[in-house]
Amino acid sequence: MSVHHPHLRKALCLSMLNGASLDRELRKDIRQVIRKDEGQSGGGPDFHSPFWADAKDFVFRDANLGEATEDRIERNHNRERLYRLLQGGFLRWWAPFRAQRNEPIRPYQEELRGACLLPGANVEVKIQNLLSISAGTSYHRFIYPYFTEEPGLTTHSAEFALATLRAAFPDDDPDCFMVLDVLRGRGFSFEHTNVPDGAIEQFDARYQQILRRWELLRGEYR
Repeated sequence: MSVHHPHLRKALCLSMLNGASLDRELRKDIRQVIRKDEGQSGGGPDFHSPFWADAKDFVFRDANLGEATEDRIERNHNRERLYRLLQGGFLRWWAPFRAQRNEPIRPYQEELRGACLLPGANVEVKIQNLLSISAGTSYHRFIYPYFTEEPGLTTHSAEFALATLRAAFPDDDPDCFMVLDVLRGRGFSFEHTNVPDGAIEQFDARYQQILRRWELLRGEYR
């Protein structure tokens, strides 16, 4: 997904990078755009989505996440380390999260998806594939996954994420949203994160800087 049409997790990742690490990711994006323009295929298959599907089966259908992870590894040995990190991080977060509720867990608005416009950057940040949980009659949580190994999600970037979720879904209670750094098993919510009023504007300004840098680097490939 290009920097001009990003999913939230990609926009968050880029916002935390600087210097050579940012340039490296932007050059990778530029090369992918060039290949696409030339009719070539993009990058390799996404392995995060299959894991997240397994995690949802674990939550809602009592599937064995360990067995599912082993099956994924059997199909793709090159991803063994990351699959194990994803499994471990998710379970470290899930155990105390689940212990807070005695009621059965069931899906709630599983197809919740949306977008948030960053007007200065003129970029629509896409949001989808949330883990939407309901327990009892009034407890709902929408968990957005962040999968990137480096950089890990910081409190500042989590503020960007939560503000974006709030803006994308204005009809839902902000306290229902959480962003989860899956690899590290660390969740961020409005309840425990002080999200400043200007977080979206800060995110927008940072993304404008990223796009200007992308355009500068793109000129080297012409």
